[in-house]
Amino acid sequence: MSREIFIHVGFPKAASTTLQVRVFAQYPDVDYIGHPTILDNDQHRRLVHTIHSRDEIEFEQGLGRFIEEVVQPLTGARGGKLIVSDEGFATGTADRGSPSRLGIVLRLKRLFPTARILMVVRAQQTIIPSWYLQRVRGERLSPARFETWLASNWDRLDLSSDFHLFKYFELAEVFTRHFGRDGVRILLFEQLAKEPAAFAEGLAEYMGLDASVCRARLIGRTENPRVTHSELLLRRWVAAFPVGRKLLPSALRREALRLSSKGRPLSVDLSAQWAARLREYYSPSNRRLMQDYGVPLDRYGYAI
Repeated sequence: MSREIFIHVGFPKAASTTLQVRVFAQYPDVDYIGHPTILDNDQHRRLVHTIHSRDEIEFEQGLGRFIEEVVQPLTGARGGKLIVSDEGFATGTADRGSPSRLGIVLRLKRLFPTARILMVVRAQQTIIPSWYLQRVRGERLSPARFETWLASNWDRLDLSSDFHLFKYFELAEVFTRHFGRDGVRILLFEQLAKEPAAFAEGLAEYMGLDASVCRARLIGRTENPRVTHSELLLRRWVAAFPVGRKLLPSALRREALRLSSKGRPLSVDLSAQWAARLREYYSPSNRRLMQDYGVPLDRYGYAI
């Protein structure tokens, strides 16, 4: 009997880090691949990078060896479950030559044909500001330019717009087409925030995990908070002065980042005009998601 395989695809800013650190990595009978264990395991990094970042030619050329060296030892192991978690499976990456989101789904199907998919989604009117602030942390963006960024994405409402990433029904349908309706489960970030015990029960039931452990690990626990003013300044300084980064010991840099993350978080707000535009844009997709997948979006303030 083949082992059970679950793939958690995100979304970003929808409790992914909390699930990864507090739940998936805590079960001794689970082989878990994802943050934070991926940082110390070359094979795990190779697996995730190959799926969402390697270009098509490199992927096809190295596929046989990759399956033999990385995939088969994981899927062929006896006992326990395998959980693979990475937000890049839902959004893709910005790496040069990286595959489309459809390409990522097809790779997941080729490598893990019997896997079951977990998507955790969040209302677009709150995930988009959080997504932008996450990008502020890693890119040369500014909280003051949020409206400009919104307008830029609105002007290119196609596959190149970040807005398209958060049409959840469309991505769920692609996964369903390849993994089957019973192989795709959608949970809500808002339920975790407001009713963590109920969220834990649903997660444990789908993945066959110990519900009591799941509840204990999720109630009152969060990871990866919003970037703070101090953290942003520190990250920008480190990026601007690479010599200083080399001179500072890595332990000191980590401690400085930890302390800077305790400050006042950055925030951006949707104006009433943008909230109305996004509500109109996402409502048809959300209605289909609610109707076809039975998720109670109307209870949690989604655009319907």
